[in-house]
Amino acid sequence: MYFEYGSKETEYLKKKDKLLGAAIDRIGHIERAVDCSLFSSVVHHIIGQQISTSAQGLSALKGIGVWTAEMIMTFCMQRPDVVSFGDLAIHRGMRMLYHHRSIDRKKFEKYAKRYSPYGTVASLYLWAIAGGAVPEMRDYAPKKKKETEMG
Repeated sequence: MYFEYGSKETEYLKKKDKLLGAAIDRIGHIERAVDCSLFSSVVHHIIGQQISTSAQGLSALKGIGVWTAEMIMTFCMQRPDVVSFGDLAIHRGMRMLYHHRSIDRKKFEKYAKRYSPYGTVASLYLWAIAGGAVPEMRDYAPKKKKETEMG
């Protein structure tokens, strides 16, 4: 089973955001699997959160946080308007799409409001963009200096 959306949602997003609309046309329909079992979805997303935070070297987050709850609302409950501020790939997709060096909460909220009430569909496309679905798009985040360059 896949996240259900159609032309109603994509046409709305195309009208509200020309850049996102062009990406939607370029990428086409996204089939993103959903998990109807709440238990399995909770376990899957907690594990995903632990892997993601370990890879970032951020903090020892335990259990269900905001990001995990938002992923469960998206991929288990199929809520239509979820755009997760805590999702690094969504930030990357926004930077790539809108040519920003960073996305602060104010910019993020502006885009999330623009996508509403179909934020989850916008999220699907932002994840695809972050994953390289539009090869000529690049991430505008400043490059981090390597430890050897820093002294």
